[in-house]
Amino acid sequence: MEQSSINVFERISAEYYNLTTAEKKAADYVLSHQRKTQDMSITELAAASGVAEATVSRFCRRLGCKGYNAFRLAIANSIAQRPEQSNPLSGEVLDDDSFSDVCKKLYTANISAMTQTLELVRPEDYIRAADLLEQADKVLCMGQGGSMIIAMEAAHLFSTASGKFFAVTDSHMQMIAPAPRGTVALSSTLNACAMPALGDAVFLISSGWSSPSDSRTRSISCASRSR
Repeated sequence: MEQSSINVFERISAEYYNLTTAEKKAADYVLSHQRKTQDMSITELAAASGVAEATVSRFCRRLGCKGYNAFRLAIANSIAQRPEQSNPLSGEVLDDDSFSDVCKKLYTANISAMTQTLELVRPEDYIRAADLLEQADKVLCMGQGGSMIIAMEAAHLFSTASGKFFAVTDSHMQMIAPAPRGTVALSSTLNACAMPALGDAVFLISSGWSSPSDSRTRSISCASRSR
């Protein structure tokens, strides 16, 4: 990967959901302390992130950098390549920012996150997903951990249009829930490793299975890290 051509912060956002829990700690720190990170040693970054140095090394390689020094260079290049901001109320939140400035910076950051998400959208996948939901006789909305909240919200919102959406909140029931032909599973997870039986995706819809362990999945990668 050419370090001069990559925006390392966009790369982190794109890869975020594929990172391990420890690697996400490093990613969170880097994204929140961009300018500070470029001057830190690997030992300092590991300590500040609360992870091992080996984790930082793996994190750098996952981003396509050959090592930590290449990662620091990528950070410096990404910061240097930023266009001059016509709006000074963007970028990192600083200690001396007013409350109003913090709000405006967070607003700008969310606009950027949505822009990155739009670039990841594959319309044909969403159309296929919508067709599955529309044609299903029953839709089971599932999730793991905190992602179950998203699944419950999906079931609630979709139920205002149709009575075929149901939330399955118990993780054991998710594994053994009866699913006759015509049943579709809508599964949401913020950790792709949390539901290995349903495929390595942030959001997916599965159809035509008797249990999640032998499901045929159709995956939709539709997540960007929103901060």
